[in-house]
Amino acid sequence: MKWILVAGGSCDSQWLKRELDEIFEKESGKWACMGIDSGTLRLLQAGYTPQHVTGDFDSVTPGEKEKILDAFPEKTVLNPVKDDTDTEAAIRLAVSMGAEEIRLYGASGSRLDHTIANIRLLAAAEEAGIPAMIVDPCNRIRLISGDTVIERRSQYGRYISLIPFDGPVSGLTLKGFRYGMDGGELAFVSSLGISNEITDDTGKISFTEGKLLLMETKD
Repeated sequence: MKWILVAGGSCDSQWLKRELDEIFEKESGKWACMGIDSGTLRLLQAGYTPQHVTGDFDSVTPGEKEKILDAFPEKTVLNPVKDDTDTEAAIRLAVSMGAEEIRLYGASGSRLDHTIANIRLLAAAEEAGIPAMIVDPCNRIRLISGDTVIERRSQYGRYISLIPFDGPVSGLTLKGFRYGMDGGELAFVSSLGISNEITDDTGKISFTEGKLLLMETKD
C-alpha cells in the first residue's frame, strides 16, 4: 500500500482535495491516508477519511481530540513528551507498515524549524528504500541517490533545483537542462544547483557519489 500522510502545516483543504482526487483517480485502491495530529482535520475537510491517525494531538482542541480518537479505531497515540516529532513518528510508522511510497502534505509552512526537519526526514524513507516526497502548492521535494529522469510535461513547476543533502555530490551530469553539467561537482555549501530549467522533453540527472534534494518549484 502507498501512504498519503497529512501533517498540520500550511495546507489548504480545497487544494488538498484536488491533489488527492487526482491521485485516487489514477491509482484507485493503491493509496491509503494517514492523518497526523491536526492534519486529520484537514483530511476530513478535503472529504477523505484516514485509514490511520497518529500524533499527540496537542494542536487540536480537547473536544476535537476526543472526536478523532472516538471516530478512528486505527490510531497510534503518542506521548507529547518525546524525542521526535509527530511527523517523524508517522513516517517511521508508515515504513513499518510496509509502505511502498509516501507522499507528505502539510509538511511545510511558517514554522521553518518543522519544514527543515521534515525535509531531512525524507532520509528516513530513503534509507528504507521507499520513494517519498513532500508536496505543497508551490513545491515538490524528493531525496534522490541515483539516476533520475524528469519529463518536462509532467514536472511540478518551472524550476528545478538540486541541493546537496549531506555532503558534496560528485560526478554530476545534467542533460536536457538549460544549465548542463558533465561529471561535475556540487559542493555541500553551494547555490550552484538552484533554479535550473528543463529545455528538452526530459531532464536527466546522474551522479556517482552523494545525495541530492530535488526540488521542483512553481514560483
